[in-house]
Amino acid sequence: APFDDADADATLRSSDNITFAIHMAFLAKASPVFRSKFAMLPQSSDSQPEWELPYPARTLEFILRMCYPFPDPEPASLGGIEGLISALRAAEQYGLVRARSFAGYAFATSADVAEHPAKAFGLACAAELEPEARHAALLSLRKPMSLEALDEDLPFLRGYELHHLWTYRKRCRDLATSLVADLSWVGRALFDWAQEPSCSCPRSPIAIAGGDTHYAQCWWTGYLQEAMRVLQARPWGEGVRISSVNMSRLLGASYELAARCDECRSIAIDALTTFGNALAGELERRISAVSLHVRSEPSKFLPPTG
Repeated sequence: APFDDADADATLRSSDNITFAIHMAFLAKASPVFRSKFAMLPQSSDSQPEWELPYPARTLEFILRMCYPFPDPEPASLGGIEGLISALRAAEQYGLVRARSFAGYAFATSADVAEHPAKAFGLACAAELEPEARHAALLSLRKPMSLEALDEDLPFLRGYELHHLWTYRKRCRDLATSLVADLSWVGRALFDWAQEPSCSCPRSPIAIAGGDTHYAQCWWTGYLQEAMRVLQARPWGEGVRISSVNMSRLLGASYELAARCDECRSIAIDALTTFGNALAGELERRISAVSLHVRSEPSKFLPPTG
């Protein structure tokens, strides 16, 4: 085991009563908090110092590995959402830059966080981890939001956190649907494909940037209607970005209309893909600026720091 060396000069004990024999020099080099703690030790003592830290053994082993010149662990070794939050709190508490960066990466790429973003949001708020709370809130836009949909994640959300998450979603939904309803952000360049087609497909005037008007074919406005429906349910950019995964769902009805016209059939897929990607990018850019309140309160799911 890496933390049972006979020449260790101190002992750390986890909250679940696991001991780690450590070398203070490594911890002092990595952490200003440990450096200050060790500096207060008496110059001469017959007994080896021992401290109990308010974190479980999994978290303690992680931060110690990040203090030593060991390779980075596997992100999965930090555990589920609770383990990730614990690692992030410990890294912040002890000023461990390397550990904070790695744990942040592990959180951002965690399948558990992606699957249970509301739970991750609640725990990140309780731990005052604003970047992680914002990331979890952003991921929550990909999922339906109702008491039934939250299901097992609901106990991890206190009332005001649920309110903040719900309010954030409403702002994002309003922003998303307004981008579809008001196309004044769309420049003429997105319609380069529309070179005065000679077909007789029905068209509707649409106001775009610079006071211009684009006369959009019915299959193009059909995509707008589908995009509006998708964004009202889940206001996130990838929901309207056209890819091989969602092409048939997003473009099915629109392409059926376009396929009736020889001229439109040849341009519809490229035209709608270009616009869908632009809509997704603009939505993601604007959502990144939506305010999100992260309130810190003690949580019964997280141990106190000390």
